[in-house]
Amino acid sequence: MGETAQEMTRSAQRTGQIFNGYLTEVQEINTQFARRATETWIEAFRKQTELNQRMVQRLYGEAEGQSGAFQGLLQDWMSMYSVPFFNPFGTENPFVKGNPFADYFRQGVETATRNAERMTNMTQRSVAAGVASTNGGFPIVGYDDKNVAEISSTLDGLSEEQLKRVREYERRLKNRDTLIEQIDRKIKATTA
Repeated sequence: MGETAQEMTRSAQRTGQIFNGYLTEVQEINTQFARRATETWIEAFRKQTELNQRMVQRLYGEAEGQSGAFQGLLQDWMSMYSVPFFNPFGTENPFVKGNPFADYFRQGVETATRNAERMTNMTQRSVAAGVASTNGGFPIVGYDDKNVAEISSTLDGLSEEQLKRVREYERRLKNRDTLIEQIDRKIKATTA
């Protein structure tokens, strides 16, 4: 009976060892799977972020081009006020008050000027909104690739809330004292 008890004990120990080995292998497999899944997710997220940044830069370039075109149009219209041109309705200057066409022309130029300014403003706001949404709402595009001087030059246009988000991000990732001090000064200046 003692031998049977010992054999049962040894059998139970072997069963426990087999089960522990199984659990260890399962844990290793799950750990490897989780690591690979995390690496894949991080790589996909990094590529998506790069794609978003390239798209925002392209949009910004287009907006700058449109702004330049609108400004050129505006300048062309404004130069019309000072440059005499061919008047098919007679020799009289069309810009002189009392000329029936002068008022219509002046109103047309003023309307075109206002519309060009509105389009420029709308384009700039659209680009700013695009930057915020595609950049995960982070106020500075390409932040991780910029040095302290480049980041410092972008701080002036940020709101207090945006400055606080940049400060928190900087503190968590790179923790550059000089940059954090600059951001703190900007935050104090916005609340003063």
